[in-house]
Amino acid sequence: MENTKRYIGIAFDEPSRYRRLEKNCIAPLYEAKMTEKDCLKYLEKKGFYYDIHHRFKRTGCYLCPKQSLDSLRTLRKYYPDLWAGMLKLDKDSPTTFRADGTTVHDLEKRFRNEDIENERQISFFQNREGEHMTNKEMCKSNNLDEREVCKSFGKEICASCINDKGDCESKDCDIAYENWLEKEIVNYV
Repeated sequence: MENTKRYIGIAFDEPSRYRRLEKNCIAPLYEAKMTEKDCLKYLEKKGFYYDIHHRFKRTGCYLCPKQSLDSLRTLRKYYPDLWAGMLKLDKDSPTTFRADGTTVHDLEKRFRNEDIENERQISFFQNREGEHMTNKEMCKSNNLDEREVCKSFGKEICASCINDKGDCESKDCDIAYENWLEKEIVNYV
């Protein structure tokens, strides 16, 4: 096995990875001075350029435990069949997905919770028809008193808010509301 050679896909714009190569490894892309961008152009020219190259920063093995959380989120969202396969492999595996003990099922739970939280935040800002709500509509739908929100930031409340007449157009009320809302979301999370 001493004479075994391994070919590694390290591009020319990855010199630190190239310097760490073991002696039995060969990096033909690096040696041909092909950058990652050059490699993508080559793949496209040969008809091997897929949408996966637009969705991921790096397009290595989808099972790689060293890929970023963003990459795993993208995999789960756009390639659910591959994600389902990872969940099955994870279930059957005697070891965890990552060295820190994280399993694919742990990641699935995390991503599902993120989905729920993102949906909750979107629904906070939209009415039932999916349209963006005004400050007054948002307060009403979330059982908040817009006047109290404005007061809590020491802002003058416009006549429209005081008299509860329609939508508030005052910039001060809008700014106070947005500041309050930002604080509420931070406190909630």
